Amino acid sequence: MKKLGHILILGLSLTVIFSSCQKKQKKEEDTDKQSASESSLATSINNDMNNIADEAGRNKNVSSFKTSEASAVLSSCATLHFDTLVSSNADSITINFGNNNCLCGDGRYRRGTLLVVYTGKYRDSLTTINVTPLNYFVNDNKVSGNKTVKNLGHNAQGHLVYDISANLQIVKADNSGTIQWTGTRQR
Repeated sequence: MKKLGHILILGLSLTVIFSSCQKKQKKEEDTDKQSASESSLATSINNDMNNIADEAGRNKNVSSFKTSEASAVLSSCATLHFDTLVSSNADSITINFGNNNCLCGDGRYRRGTLLVVYTGKYRDSLTTINVTPLNYFVNDNKVSGNKTVKNLGHNAQGHLVYDISANLQIVKADNSGTIQWTGTRQR
């Protein structure tokens, strides 16, 4: 009888230990999924900022953003303001989505402003483009920080090469935390 009691206690102990290991492994997997999800969100917002700045710099007018073309991100609720007097060597584009959520051509809601300051002509070699979000939200995720794109000119194959660096902070819409995202790359 005493032997049976020891076997039961040993069996229960092993079950508890095995169960706790299982739970710990599940939590680690959940953390990995959350990290991947947060990285994906930050990367997407980072790329968005570049696409919006490129679209504004390329077309330089509001009417091109009101079309249904697949590459258009901005919508009729976004306004552009061009300022060539920022300084003697820089111009700017203010992209204002307004104070209320604005449904854009890519299906995302945006509000707030992106300030794009660039040196030289927008697509010229050695032009530097700085994109700064100002009270800017994407799908209610608040974005702050900055992004810099430097046009290095053409490579040996004739393709434009850019150095891109970003330092973004995203306060998640569901109040589940803040994402700090820093990246550098060459495109």
